[in-house]
Amino acid sequence: MWIRNKKSGTYWFAAHNNLMSSSDDLNNYFLTGIALGLCVYNGVLLDIDFPNILYKKLLSEPIGLPDLKDLMPSEYEGLMKLLQYDKDDIEDVFCLNFEVTVKDFGTVTTHELVKGGSDKEVTLKNKCEYVDLICDFYLNKRVDAQFKAFARGFATLVDGKSFEFFTSSELDLLVAGETELDFKAMEQAALYEGGYSHGHPVIRRLWTVLHGLTRKDRAKFLKFVTGCPRAPIGGLGKLTPPLKIQRHGGRDENMLPQAATCFSTLLLPEYSTIEKLRQKLLLAIENCEGFGLK
Repeated sequence: MWIRNKKSGTYWFAAHNNLMSSSDDLNNYFLTGIALGLCVYNGVLLDIDFPNILYKKLLSEPIGLPDLKDLMPSEYEGLMKLLQYDKDDIEDVFCLNFEVTVKDFGTVTTHELVKGGSDKEVTLKNKCEYVDLICDFYLNKRVDAQFKAFARGFATLVDGKSFEFFTSSELDLLVAGETELDFKAMEQAALYEGGYSHGHPVIRRLWTVLHGLTRKDRAKFLKFVTGCPRAPIGGLGKLTPPLKIQRHGGRDENMLPQAATCFSTLLLPEYSTIEKLRQKLLLAIENCEGFGLK
């Protein structure tokens, strides 16, 4: 259903050639839209990278060439080179007509951007028209049925006057959260169980280790305990539920830390040294899978 662009890391609608006639596929996009709406309604962050254009389309904001950069970086760069070229031999250099050839799951098809486009050359005078049509093809026409089904599902849960006040960037934050990870704020809001407290030696060692993590490892730790590598709007101090650190097992256990992501709970053995705690924690966040450790 989704294609991931390797350069941008974002996901976009898969453009199956036979999708228009497949009601099952369109129903799946409808259900995915409902799932996204449920997450917004319940304040649940999603670990998924949609390009900002998805939220622009949901909010009916204007879209164009700049939006293609996050979605298809290579195509964007090619169109920019075309726009910047100002010599009379543009037809010989680029050899373009008003058509586009795409490959979807091994099937190659060619689409005319205008009637008779296969015989209409791209020139200095009409190159802007060509770029506009290419962007409209990739961002709208090629995925029209998929997006409309997805948008209907989303609107089933998220609709009304209040939704109109959001911008696409704000909706992106609401779905995927913030990338800035303030562990100081998370520490201030953290809760403790099983004999642990903020002043317990193991907890002090834990926060020393956490504050020393790289940006990349902070995101891994957050995903390990919450299921998402981003912070909610307002930062990690607004994490719901807040991070809970629970004593797990006896003193100086050899088992790894575990997590209950649904409750943002870290199950932490009582390690005797900071070196052992750091080693076990890093091993856990580097090799976590699903809801536990494999």
